[in-house]
Amino acid sequence: MNPRIRYENAARVQVILSKKVKIEPLNLPGESFLGGVDVAYKRNLGVAAYVLMKYGSKELESTDYATIGKLLPYIPGLFYLREAPPILKVLSRQTKKPHVLLINGHGLAHPRKMGLASYIGVVLDIPTIGVARNLLYGKVDRLTQPPLIFVDGLAVGAVLRTGRKGEIYISIGHKVTLDDAIRIISDNIFDLSLPAPLWYADKLSKEALALKNL
Repeated sequence: MNPRIRYENAARVQVILSKKVKIEPLNLPGESFLGGVDVAYKRNLGVAAYVLMKYGSKELESTDYATIGKLLPYIPGLFYLREAPPILKVLSRQTKKPHVLLINGHGLAHPRKMGLASYIGVVLDIPTIGVARNLLYGKVDRLTQPPLIFVDGLAVGAVLRTGRKGEIYISIGHKVTLDDAIRIISDNIFDLSLPAPLWYADKLSKEALALKNL
């Protein structure tokens, strides 16, 4: 298939799936668990690391990895084509599901309101939140506290300060409200540069990729 047609079709998939995103309150149980997933690369090889942690804790409950080769190149706005395959692979092996999954990527703060976090959330029908180090799309209102990210007049994300005096850009993925996302990320970032599940997933994915047998 012509690459241009393939990418146009991938964008159409995003538009269709964006209509399935749900923004609804998340009711977490007293003892709840967060998942975090991130992907590291070596050439066209991708390693997705998944961690499970108790809400409000920096201690790991479990970890897992999945490796996929022949990844597609990164295309702005079509991040899911590259990262979704290894992420879905590692998530398919989990017997204990998180109450909410944090994903290194965007959710509704995306040109088609279907970033990686929303894509994974809709495909698996689980609550997800997107967390990124940079803004992909949307307008930031710095007069609000925290600064909010607007897309088509709707507040879909926020800019939060990290424990290391940096900023992260969070957005609704699926089946959460913006208030949920802000609270969950704020409660679990501690003194780290990312919320704990993503900080560990990022670290572990790079360590796994460095192993000689990968």
